[in-house]
Amino acid sequence: MERDSPYLQRRARPVTPILTCDTRTMIDAMDLGGPAVRLAGLRDRVLLLIAYAGALRRGKVVALDVHRPRQPDRQNQHQKPK
Repeated sequence: MERDSPYLQRRARPVTPILTCDTRTMIDAMDLGGPAVRLAGLRDRVLLLIAYAGALRRGKVVALDVHRPRQPDRQNQHQKPK
């Protein structure tokens, strides 16, 4: 990269980190009411805790991609590997 690159000239804004007490306050404030709200609230709690525990930035949290693990094929379960 060149020194005159706009990327290098951009200054980062000072950002205040979220402290443990702030994280606990946010988690406690999440609504766990009815079934639909409860599921969304649990999802939000998990995302917040993953972000906090991993010290992830917003862009990294948004980029998380979770897939459901594949179930083994019951027909091929007893076949010998080739």
